[in-house]
Amino acid sequence: MIGIPVKDIIAKISKSSGLSEAEIQDKIKSKIDQLYGLVSEEGAAHIVANEYGIKLFEAPLDLKIKDIMMGM
Repeated sequence: MIGIPVKDIIAKISKSSGLSEAEIQDKIKSKIDQLYGLVSEEGAAHIVANEYGIKLFEAPLDLKIKDIMMGM
């Protein structure tokens, strides 16, 4: 998985959803607890973003092999 810092994920969710950062952090912690700690904070943040229909990154249409990063 491409490593996007959790603070950047939270900021993007906040901007797109209108939720405060504290509310988002609570949702992330709740998701970790709900999944019995089997996901990381970053993974839980991705799940929360997905629940709100927020795309954290978009693949460019003209992706070249030289631009591919590990985890893509």
